Amino acid sequence: MRSFCANCGTSIGYVDAGLSGEVYICTGFMDAPERFPPEAHGYWRMRLSIRCR
Repeated sequence: MRSFCANCGTSIGYVDAGLSGEVYICTGFMDAPERFPPEAHGYWRMRLSIRCR
């Protein structure tokens, strides 16, 4: 189940029945995301292979 902001549609987080006891929160919508360093990266292997210059 995924949750989204009712005003703008931003992804907030999700839970997966196959991963009981775990809740995944998207830090990008927070006011101070740097206070919450990531513990995991979802779909990291599927990321775009674009390099920033």
